[in-house]
Amino acid sequence: LDLPGWKTSIVLASSSVMTLGTVLRLHHDSLHLPMLWIYAIGNFAYSATTMTKLSENNGSREWAEFREFYTLWDIFEKYFGFQLHLSDDLKKIAPKIGAEDAPENLKQLMLGFHPHGIFPLTHIWMSSSRTWRNAFPNLKINALTASIIHVVPLMRDFAQWGGV
Repeated sequence: LDLPGWKTSIVLASSSVMTLGTVLRLHHDSLHLPMLWIYAIGNFAYSATTMTKLSENNGSREWAEFREFYTLWDIFEKYFGFQLHLSDDLKKIAPKIGAEDAPENLKQLMLGFHPHGIFPLTHIWMSSSRTWRNAFPNLKINALTASIIHVVPLMRDFAQWGGV
């Protein structure tokens, strides 16, 4: 949709309500009707509030506390066995990358990350981990992702809280 953020929110939220309205209509005599209503209202509220600011374009939902929640990233790092291997040349310049007093060619870099496997948000926990932060203390990651990441509930939240 090529609409301003609030219009996109209304369209998406309304479509979710219409879909759930159909389900509610079909199950109007169900014992689960109150739960379906709660779900419908919750889904509308979620869609309307999280899709308003076009966060996928401006990063407005980045949450510094989420990125600095090292206990969570330590769990991911240990579970996935994350190791960072740097060449000798990169070890020398890594602390300078992204620093304000860095040479011009080290202020901004483009890094490739491959493969991501079935979980496309690995770069969030990887770049927030202690290992990464110790190696690159001044580097601010701005990741590029496929647009579908910003539509799927919960995945959208984790990605945007992580600064994607």
